Amino acid sequence: MPDIPLGVLDLVPIPSGSTAADALRNSIDLAQQAERFGYARYWFAEHHLNPGVAGTSPAVVLALTASATSTIRLGSGAVQLGHRTALSTVEEFGLIDALHPGRFDLGLGRSG
Repeated sequence: MPDIPLGVLDLVPIPSGSTAADALRNSIDLAQQAERFGYARYWFAEHHLNPGVAGTSPAVVLALTASATSTIRLGSGAVQLGHRTALSTVEEFGLIDALHPGRFDLGLGRSG
């Protein structure tokens, strides 16, 4: 049976009674577990104006997660270019890649 690369897409949900900080710690812990179990990728989705989701800045969440993991490939699914400039997005991901080279996938999307 061939190996099938597995991945996680995380919205960084804030559980009832928890804080955004708790949600970030939960997501980082889940990424560490996914890495230990041999998952190939861990991606974060960008969502705005939702009180139950803490994934508003993929670059920030990716930087925190990259510092807590060592091998799993990380990515954004997807950075919403309607909410930020292309230049700022490329520069943010370039800085993160400078510290953790070759581990990132940059997914781009459009928004209203």
